[in-house]
Amino acid sequence: MTPSTSNKVPLLSVNTNDATGFAKEIREKYPELEYLANPNVSVTSEGAALIKENEPVLPSQQSYPEFDRSIQSLRSLHWIISDDDAAYGQFISSQDEPKLSRASFKSLHDFYRNLEDTYISKGWKPGDLQRTLEVALVMGDFGKSDTLRDELRRYKITAVDHDDFYAQLMQSGTALKEFKSFQALPEPAQELLKKTSDLAHFGHITHLEGGAQMFAGIEQSELLKSEPEAFDFAWLVYLFDVAGALGHIFKEGSKVLNQATFENRQLTYKACTLLLKEPNQNRQTAIHQLVNIRSTLLEIDRDSDLDALDRQVLARLSAMLRVPPLDKEKGKQLVEAYRSLNAELKIDVRRELSLAAADSLPLTPTYVPAMLVNAVAHAQKTGKDLRSALETSLTLLCKGLSLYRQGIKDRSISEDIRLDFNYLSGLISKGEHLDADQLRVDRKNGKVFIQNKNSVSAFSPA
Repeated sequence: MTPSTSNKVPLLSVNTNDATGFAKEIREKYPELEYLANPNVSVTSEGAALIKENEPVLPSQQSYPEFDRSIQSLRSLHWIISDDDAAYGQFISSQDEPKLSRASFKSLHDFYRNLEDTYISKGWKPGDLQRTLEVALVMGDFGKSDTLRDELRRYKITAVDHDDFYAQLMQSGTALKEFKSFQALPEPAQELLKKTSDLAHFGHITHLEGGAQMFAGIEQSELLKSEPEAFDFAWLVYLFDVAGALGHIFKEGSKVLNQATFENRQLTYKACTLLLKEPNQNRQTAIHQLVNIRSTLLEIDRDSDLDALDRQVLARLSAMLRVPPLDKEKGKQLVEAYRSLNAELKIDVRRELSLAAADSLPLTPTYVPAMLVNAVAHAQKTGKDLRSALETSLTLLCKGLSLYRQGIKDRSISEDIRLDFNYLSGLISKGEHLDADQLRVDRKNGKVFIQNKNSVSAFSPA
């Protein structure tokens, strides 16, 4: 493993306004980041359609997207901790309207400080929480590094999905001894990372990518009954990860975590904490609360021509397409586009995107929102409408889900393999012509790809 320069990791006191300087210091502080500053890293395809329109000025000297996203997440953490006007100005500098309000920025700072006070009352030292969050953000994407995967295979850490890989890593005491940044943390901080590594995938929940089973970890966790602050820690890790999204394209500030994104995440937080604070609540209550709130706020439930299943599907689609819950106009546009889908596709969509269908899968598929968002972005660039984008992406989505479901049923795909649309979302962002009849699911890793008729595909993942 990459050696650490010290057994004690100092608190960072660098000017976050200097992206290059921040990246340099953080690399020295956490040398394991070099695993992401490497060409052998799987890259998130969401946002690919934006690169040609916005010249990327990246914190790293070369383009290492996952490294740059991690750096931006860490910068966001420092901006929130600072909570001064300069930090706020930097944080919102690249955001579209509605920019994160000063009050919401302050609320994130207060959330952090309250959590820090809680842990200090338990014997933690000032700065321990910051360091623990930093290590979580540094290590969270390690599963995207092919180099590190090869090194850790001897510890039987082999999960395909990078989040599942992180959870496996955090449960391997032997493997964790290889990471000096982790070992430099106090033991209670190490235990917190282990205990929260597989608590919930908040991104999946926010975007309604799965069904009620997404809440299983929260519902079943005894930890949260005795240590509810652990949930807030895991939530902060997620928020700073969101804040760094598109950091490989937009160097200035947190492009993604604007006011609309913040409010959307608050809905997720409330649905999750419903399971922690309210008696007699369960995962079904939580998922239906999110679906119903979206349906109500976007006024989907007011359309008498839509039945209950249509409204459920549209609520899920609105979340996957990143439609802000209060943007009624976009909600209306989505309903109109959905209405205009051809009858056969609509039958498939209703079947594959029901909550019941989602709960019948062993694992929640991943990168579905990336595929849908990239399809819409490409349609807009080429002068096509939302209906066209939905027909393209939903046809591929339904075919992929159907193949995965069949593979699980006939046991040609293991139940510990997660369906992965990341590669396909990259192809969509490039405007590739994709024939759904040639769509396949790799049985070894769950990746969805396009196979040509000669069985030698130019559109298959390496």
